[in-house]
Amino acid sequence: IDATGLYHSGGMEYISRYDFALMIAKKFKLDSSLVSPITTKALNQRALRPLKGGLRTEKITDDFGIIPPSIDEALSAILGCTWKLLLSHPLHGENENIAQKSWREI
Repeated sequence: IDATGLYHSGGMEYISRYDFALMIAKKFKLDSSLVSPITTKALNQRALRPLKGGLRTEKITDDFGIIPPSIDEALSAILGCTWKLLLSHPLHGENENIAQKSWREI
């Protein structure tokens, strides 16, 4: 394998920042009504931003067989890590039953 050059790793899906925020809210059981769409122009950013951005990941897939997870799979992994950190936190103690119950409900 000629492992030279630049490798990008990211998901294969292209979605808007708004749709991504909605997916996060749903996965983490947050109030999605607090997420509002906004146009790029309305942000008044100093630097120009592309309307559609993403990474081309074909090289890492072709060279190493690495297939990126879907956005939903990645958010599930993050959610799992978040709960594992919460449950292992030293201040967790007395709230263990609440946290354990919440984890099972997810």
